[in-house]
Formats: sequence, structure tokens, C-alpha cells
Amino acid sequence: MRKKRVAVLVDNHCLRDTRVIKSAEAIAAKGYEVRVFCRDKRLPVGDSKLNGVQYQRNWVKTLYYAQNLKSQWTSLKLFLFQMPGGMFSKLTFCFTAFLLSVAYSMKYVIDYILKWRKSNRKFRNQAAKVLQKNRNLRLKRLRKANRKFLQISWRLYYKSSQAFEKIRRYLSLSVAGLLALIILIIPLTILGFLVGLALLYIMINRWIQSLGQPGLNVAQKKSDPYLREIKNKNKKKRFHARLLAILLNDKSDETYVSRIVKYRAARIYVSVRDSVAKYKPDLIHAHDLVNLPVGVFLARDIDAKLIYDAHELEVARDKPSHRRWKKEIRKLEGYFVKQADALITVSHGYAEIHTQIHMVEQPTIIYNTPDVINSKPVKVNIRQEIGITNDTPLALYVGGLKIARGLPFFLEAAVDIPDLHIVACGPRTVKAEESFRLVASELGIANRFHMVGPIEQSYLLDYIRSANFSIMPTQNIGLSYIEALPNKFFESILCGVPIMVGKEISGMAKLTEKYGLGTLVQQDDPRDIACEMRKLLAQSDNVRQHIESQRLAKKFGWNAQVSKLLALYTKLLSEKV
Repeated sequence: MRKKRVAVLVDNHCLRDTRVIKSAEAIAAKGYEVRVFCRDKRLPVGDSKLNGVQYQRNWVKTLYYAQNLKSQWTSLKLFLFQMPGGMFSKLTFCFTAFLLSVAYSMKYVIDYILKWRKSNRKFRNQAAKVLQKNRNLRLKRLRKANRKFLQISWRLYYKSSQAFEKIRRYLSLSVAGLLALIILIIPLTILGFLVGLALLYIMINRWIQSLGQPGLNVAQKKSDPYLREIKNKNKKKRFHARLLAILLNDKSDETYVSRIVKYRAARIYVSVRDSVAKYKPDLIHAHDLVNLPVGVFLARDIDAKLIYDAHELEVARDKPSHRRWKKEIRKLEGYFVKQADALITVSHGYAEIHTQIHMVEQPTIIYNTPDVINSKPVKVNIRQEIGITNDTPLALYVGGLKIARGLPFFLEAAVDIPDLHIVACGPRTVKAEESFRLVASELGIANRFHMVGPIEQSYLLDYIRSANFSIMPTQNIGLSYIEALPNKFFESILCGVPIMVGKEISGMAKLTEKYGLGTLVQQDDPRDIACEMRKLLAQSDNVRQHIESQRLAKKFGWNAQVSKLLALYTKLLSEKV
């Protein structure tokens, strides 16, 4: 009997996406045949098989000019006729796509002309040397002639030949210039006029939509004075580079949603359609919004069940916050989510909002929790790595290092607690690392602020276990953040570390109050944060014992989440039979 087949759709290379990897491996361990269709996204990783899961990585070229004509036409048909949205905005996007193709073509043409000029200059130099050599030979022959009438005739012949050569050269150049004017300059002038109109439209549209956009969030405003010293030196760009920058960075509502979600979804569908049809899955598990339309089209083609796994609250993410942008996303997600057979999300707040906005059944809630049972011990924990003793107060932040996440407020609060060390454990960019080092040095705590990691998931719990408390510096900048229950929240509580979270972040604050997991603070007030830090340091051992006594792993651990996921799979596949 053939195993039930599951196709998982992911829009990344699936090397560090722990939620996707853990869920796929758990399903494969229960007897399902699982294949993850992911992107090769700049890393030539290739296909692989790990822990019973087959990873098929497709090189999805989502730029407008990058595929053959047949796949481009298929993508455009999906985008124009099977995606929600106004036809005017779709045609505007197509025109922008055409201009972007023109800009890339200009880039290649300019590069080719520069290369041709360089090689042609070398050829002309060689030809000039040969011509000069021939002239010298003719003059030598002329001198050797003894008769005067021969000298006169040779001179007349030489001068007339030179004159005719110049006339022929000038005539050929003028004809070539005239042809170039007719063939190239007139169409390029028309094209330049159209490009100017399009750029004017984009700039006016961007200005109109910026009227009502919120400014920087509180954390970015607070840290901005520290970051003014960091200057980015931009090199001069040619015209086509400026055109590319404007078109690619256009964040207007319809253009942004069309380029980032709708058209990319159409391209992903074209790239994986044949592979998924050949695989013939019984169930498709689509992660994130960009894969939801792909899953709907594929499920319709092969008659399979579809699960939409919403990792984020897409209508309230930290993107351009204009109401028209939210309306576009809401329309797109609502149109396709009703065609899915089941919806999965990561918190109760997200589930309630999805139910209210899209009028769907109650979603299944699967938390982003670590696998406590398979956690491995480490040789060097976090205290040993940064070189502090067990008696030294230690605050921990786990996650991606970004200024906008509010960590500078907690660094400012640490100024009032002389012995406190703060460790940021997670991935970061070079720019983010420089920014935080500058903030820490300005505050005078550079020797007490440390950046480590990221650490492999299976070793993370034992690595961070010795911290006194864990910081959740999430700021109130949208429902997606207020109702979030991120990985770092569960990673801290499941290894017994008390947490400190903002009062306005209701998703984590409700669980913190309900189970006594730590303390609540005003997340943008360094004085309140410093006061609560002292209290939590004084009673961290008692809070740790209280957390461990509740056996939270039984309710929030990864095994409990796998049981809910398996129940959903069994229900959908039984309905199909």
C-alpha cells in the first residue's frame, strides 16, 4: 500500500527554518512520505534527504525577464486573471515590469558598448601602425624613382588616393550615423519619454501614500541619535542603476503587493508545477502567504487537500502601513484562504483575528516551541563563553539582532545596574552589530554587552539555561507584534528561565501572568525596566522553581504540537477518502 504523500511549500532554502524542518521530520516519522519544495535562493545547495524528508530545491527566478517566454506568459496569465485586485493596478505593475526589463537591457547594452570601445580602440591603434608603415614604403619607392615625371605622377596618385579615401570614410560615417539616428535614437527618445512618465507616476503615487504613514517606531527614534555617526558612502551610479533602484525599491501599495506576493507566487507555481504534479501528493502544506496561491492552484490541478500555515499576521506586519496596502493584503489572503481546507497559526490572538477578518473556521494553533526531549548538552554554556562567574547577574536576549526590536531601552536600563551583563544570542548583520556596539559604547556599557551565536537549535536550551532572566523587548508597533508568541518566548520558559516582557504585548503578557513566568514592564521606559530588573534578579530563583514545577513541556512542548498536527492531517486525509 502506498504511503500518504505530503508536499510542503516553502519560500526559502529550508536550512534554518526550524518550524518547517521539525514538522516535516515529525510527520515523516509517523509513516508519511514527505517532500519539501523549497527555493535555492542564492545558495547552490541542491536536493538532499535528511531524517526521512526529501528536500527538492528549485531555482525560482522571480525577476520579470528571467524565464523563457512560455513560463512568462503562464505567470502573467495567473497574475492578471486568477489573482484578486484591480486591473488598472495589475497593468501598472506590468508596465513597471517592462521598464525594469528595459533597465536591465540598458545595463547589458552599456556594458557591451564599453567593452566594444575598449577592444576597438586597440584595433584602431594596430591599423594606424600598419597604415603608417605602408606610407613609409611608398615614400621610399618614390625617392628611388629617377625620372621627374614619375615623381610628379606618384605624388598626384598619392594625394588623390588620400583625398578619395577621406571622402569615402566621411560618407560611410555619415551614412552610418544617419542609420543609427533612425534605428536607435528615435525609439530610445520615445522610450525615455515613457520611462519619465512612469517614474513621475511612481513618485507621485509614493508621495500620496506617504501622507498618513506612521513615522519611525519608538525604539528607532530612541536609538537614532546614537546611529547618526554611521555614514553610508554611496558611489555614483549610472542612469540604468538609478532606474533599477527606483523600480525595485518602489513600496507603493499595489506595486509592492503585486511584485512581492502576487507575481512571485505565479512564478513559484510555474517553477514547481511539473515536479509537484509528478509527485502526486495527497496533501499540500503551504507555509506563509506567498505560497498560499501556489498551494491553491496546485491543489486544484491534482485534487489534493490544502493546509495554509500562517506564520505571521500578514495584514499587520512591519511593512508600509498605509490602509490601502493593508486592504490589498487582506483582499489577497481572504480570497485564497477560503479555498484552503484548513488554517494553522501560531497564537490565540492570531487565530481570533483570522476568524474575524476572513470569516473562516477556528484555526489550529501550533506553537513555535523547541524539542525539549531531544535537546543536547553543551560543553561550554553562555557564562563560560563570555567569561563571567555564576554569581554575576546575566540577562539574555535570544533572536535576530535589530534596533527596531527595542533592545536599546534595556541597554539603557542596564546603566543603573552596575553588575548586570546582557547577552544577545542570535543572527545579526554587520551593520546591526556596528550599531549596537556604538549604542553600548555611548551608554558606557560596552564591557557588559556581549553578542554571541547563533546556536544550533538542539543545543540552545542547555546553552542559555544559566541566565538569570530572558528579555522580550518586542515593541507595540502593530497587531502582528502584540499578539505574537515567538520562538524565544518558549525557548526561555521551557528551560526554566524567567522572562521580562512588555505590558502591551498581550500575546506573551497573558501567558506570563497566567502561569507566573516572570514580570511585566513598560517596554519603552528604561526607568521602569531597571526597577523590574532589580526585583526579578532578587527573586529569580523562586520564579525559576515555580516555572519548573508547572511542567510546561507537557502542554507547550513540541510533542504536544506534533499531536495536534497529526490529528489535523488524519482528519483531512480521511475526508478525501
